[in-house]
Amino acid sequence: MTQTSTSIQTRRLERGWTLQELVDRCADQGASTDTGNLSRIERGNQVPTPRLRKALAELLDLDVNDFERKAG
Repeated sequence: MTQTSTSIQTRRLERGWTLQELVDRCADQGASTDTGNLSRIERGNQVPTPRLRKALAELLDLDVNDFERKAG
């Protein structure tokens, strides 16, 4: 598990959001996903798309560049 994937789950839980709530908020930002995809991202088994990275960074107050480094 990467530091960024851990941060995603930690930040989501700090906000009291379920995976589905984060999916819905991402969709509102124009980044469609599903709970399975987000779960894999949180576990570090999948890298989010650029659009999803941006949405997650904005929603969870993370640095989008952290995602870029992990994806490269």
